[in-house]
Amino acid sequence: MTFWGLVGFGADRLFGFRALFLPIGLALGIAASLYLVIYKVTRR
Repeated sequence: MTFWGLVGFGADRLFGFRALFLPIGLALGIAASLYLVIYKVTRR
């Protein structure tokens, strides 16, 4: 989550947006984290 949040923050700074890519990056990070947790729990 932190990594993708920082990527979104960096993209916002690079392209001059206020808060466009930061929430997208955070949502992507949350989705990736949930996927990894579910994958670990259900893997046999």
